[in-house]
Amino acid sequence: MSDRADRLTDLSPEAKRRLLAELLQKQSARRSESAPATPTIVPAPGDRYQPFPLTPIQQAYWVGRGKLFDLGNVGAHVYFEFETPQMDPERLSRAWQSLIDRHDMLRVVFLPDGQQQVLKEVPPYRVEVQDLSGQEPAVVATQLDSIRERMSHRIFAVDQWPLFELLLARLADQRTRICISCDLLIADLRSFQILLGEWFQLYANPQVVLAPLELSFRDYVLAERALHDSAAYARAEDYWRNRIPLLPPAPQLPLTTSPASLAHPRFERRTATIPPERWSRLKAHAGRIGVTPAAMLLTVFAEVLRAWSEQPRFTINLTIFNRMPLHPQVKSLVGEFTSVNLLEVDASASESFQDRARRIQEQLWTDLDHRQFHGVSVLRQLARKHGGIARALMPVVFTCDLAHDLRSQQHNYSWLLPGEVVYGISQTPQLYLDHQAFEEV
Repeated sequence: MSDRADRLTDLSPEAKRRLLAELLQKQSARRSESAPATPTIVPAPGDRYQPFPLTPIQQAYWVGRGKLFDLGNVGAHVYFEFETPQMDPERLSRAWQSLIDRHDMLRVVFLPDGQQQVLKEVPPYRVEVQDLSGQEPAVVATQLDSIRERMSHRIFAVDQWPLFELLLARLADQRTRICISCDLLIADLRSFQILLGEWFQLYANPQVVLAPLELSFRDYVLAERALHDSAAYARAEDYWRNRIPLLPPAPQLPLTTSPASLAHPRFERRTATIPPERWSRLKAHAGRIGVTPAAMLLTVFAEVLRAWSEQPRFTINLTIFNRMPLHPQVKSLVGEFTSVNLLEVDASASESFQDRARRIQEQLWTDLDHRQFHGVSVLRQLARKHGGIARALMPVVFTCDLAHDLRSQQHNYSWLLPGEVVYGISQTPQLYLDHQAFEEV
């Protein structure tokens, strides 16, 4: 690593950019070589309504929402509000009903034995409507605060349908506030991009016919589990079993309250935005020092943690959006595909920011080469090693999804999303610091 750092120091900016491209190409080749042979999923529509296992992250969410663990008694949940020009609630309800019919995970419930099941039939769903258009501003503000208080931290009963709630508030000046509450057991960030895009597409043009989905989330989960018998999975498991004894604990941050004393954890969101011109300069700087923009932001986050942590070695819990390309329609499915990666950060050495960023990036790339062994499984092994879940908790999370905000380019739905997001909050059990970085496009 030091040889590489020396080389980068002496290179011109253009040469550094070429070297970064070379490193990314090699990394891609390494991942391809280490990836398991990609099976062909054969959809099984006849088994569509049979129970099927939870993914590792779903298991963590399902168990962690209970009261048995520190920072429990909270659901994995997301809530956000759109403010748009006036919209017809009946038309909006019909469009959402089309999505319920289309996406199995909008009809799923979770069984007491720890499995999930798609319901063949559910009652018609109607978006709740509150008309605030003729109210005084103070009354409107109070009512909107009441809606937000009720919906933003809801803990759904996961054995009952539905695991989402939609509300439309009519406001003055022909405006509409759309409030969306959803349990993250059924959908990840990409899924919300899909749902919002298709929802407003169907609203804009009720006659549109979306390409049918022959693949189900159930098909994907069972196919992904079958990969556990592969040589790549065995290599990944060996890698992480060897790393587990070396992983430091989470950052030891100064807390005003012990997490164990919080009966009802409640998340708050703090936001900041980097102006476009400054962000462009930062991305250019990342290229010059030989790291990706995501690795640069991760290193900045690690540096802040280092300034506050009692120990300079710690582990950050990274959110990974991992949709394995097992079928062409995987990218169009709604479901919870999230994985996690436990990234070791060693900030004990005296080194420059750029050297630390390169080292963190290299460690992350090596970890991701072995991502077949799920981070939740690593956490379970840590719990066994330490004799309990308490010492294995990794409550500090970094999520970075550059170039994929709610107006996702991936699905080209940006023109369909009217108005703007005016509020958002998410929460996850067993976490107390969840840093999220997104690029608005």
